[in-house]
Amino acid sequence: MYSRAESDADFTLATVITELSDLSYEETIPTENIGLTYYFKVSGVNEVGEGTLSSEASIIAGHEPSQPHNLQKVSADVDQITFMWQAPYDDGGTPILDYKIFWD
Repeated sequence: MYSRAESDADFTLATVITELSDLSYEETIPTENIGLTYYFKVSGVNEVGEGTLSSEASIIAGHEPSQPHNLQKVSADVDQITFMWQAPYDDGGTPILDYKIFWD
């Protein structure tokens, strides 16, 4: 249905939009393709024929999450500290798998 393309010759027709008030397109990307870059172009069609393809737009299916926020110390003892945080506002399109804790 979609095409991962490097040049015009590699583009594949995904769909034809006939509802002209809706100048947008949405496609669900399979989970196994998260992280791949997709390239898109659009052409207009009238009674005479199809026009030239638009310039290319690209999108990466999913991305890295935004940073966790609201990091707070909960408690601190002589040999132990407890802190908490809130999940990123944006998970990048896939669930957070784990968190890495760094200290200095």
